[in-house]
Amino acid sequence: MKNLKFFEEFIKTNENLRDKMIPKSDKEINSALANKSKDELIKLYLKGKETYILDYLYANFNIKENPLNLDIDKILNSYLYAALWTEELESQYDIYDINFDIKNIKSDIRLFVCLAGDLLEGINEDSIGNDLWLTRHGHGSGFWDRNEIDVEIGEKLSDIANHMGDDNNTLNILYGLKPEEEEEKEGEEEDDEDK
Repeated sequence: MKNLKFFEEFIKTNENLRDKMIPKSDKEINSALANKSKDELIKLYLKGKETYILDYLYANFNIKENPLNLDIDKILNSYLYAALWTEELESQYDIYDINFDIKNIKSDIRLFVCLAGDLLEGINEDSIGNDLWLTRHGHGSGFWDRNEIDVEIGEKLSDIANHMGDDNNTLNILYGLKPEEEEEKEGEEEDDEDK
């Protein structure tokens, strides 16, 4: 596990001091992570998006990171296109125009693929990325309503995606692209719909 930056206090969930701490050695990192269960490590990753936690998880829990050898970059691209589409930005931007936090998004996708494992068999990468975005953000569509897969499998995939929560980092980047007048206008439209 090379170049891991981990703070033992962070593992103890002391987030407030995280940025002030001195990085520990790989040996100390492994020691701090060693007493965590698989579920605790997943929750810890989702909380802080520290990719070294995933590396440790894959290496030490005999978990196959990508059991179906899916094309993670293809999933990533369809995930980002779905993000642009749902935020009504696809006519103004392409995924290559935006400075996304690719490392964290890709880590989220890696984790989803790992947790879903064989449940993704028979689903193409474009659909996985699209449905992952839609499901995580509650857009009323996603894995659970895909006709090509069994309802039970769709629900399991939806549970995994929902457990991961919203991808607020990507949303914040997208909201930063919208002019302020457009955001205010959208807010007014939502208020009118609520009445």
